Amino acid sequence: MEASHPANSTIVALLKEYADLMEKLGENVHGVNGTRKANVAIMALEYEITSGKALAAAKTKVEGVGASTASKIDEILTTGTFAKLEEMRARAAAL
Repeated sequence: MEASHPANSTIVALLKEYADLMEKLGENVHGVNGTRKANVAIMALEYEITSGKALAAAKTKVEGVGASTASKIDEILTTGTFAKLEEMRARAAAL
């Protein structure tokens, strides 16, 4: 599946990779499912995401996007990746 708005493609791809790595590494199933649920909601957005925090805020809340996912999105928007994903990549590479 792809993002409805092309500008969100990187966010969608990185969150998918994160959920897949979490599953592969045997992380908490609730975290995996929560990340996937948030990603489905993000894929459906027809506008460009400019703030993860805004997606978790009451007035502009996107179902499934909480503070943790919002923080990851803000990190992606700033750096192009996020620390937790890089940690998962390193752990997976060490297997």
